[in-house]
Amino acid sequence: WNSDYSAQSEEDDWRRTLRAMADGTLELQPLITHRLPLEKAAEGLAMMRDRTECFAKVLIDPSAA
Repeated sequence: WNSDYSAQSEEDDWRRTLRAMADGTLELQPLITHRLPLEKAAEGLAMMRDRTECFAKVLIDPSAA
């Protein structure tokens, strides 16, 4: 864990990150290397476990077809 959070403060790493996400200064889309429907979740987990592909973030999206 390498971030700062304080329930008493209005300013910490988590709030700064959420603001940057909301205003578009932090672009997260390039970090997602794989998008998988729920039906392929087991395959995606095996791929990560076995490291058969290069990946950064794998998004399992139940609403994807």
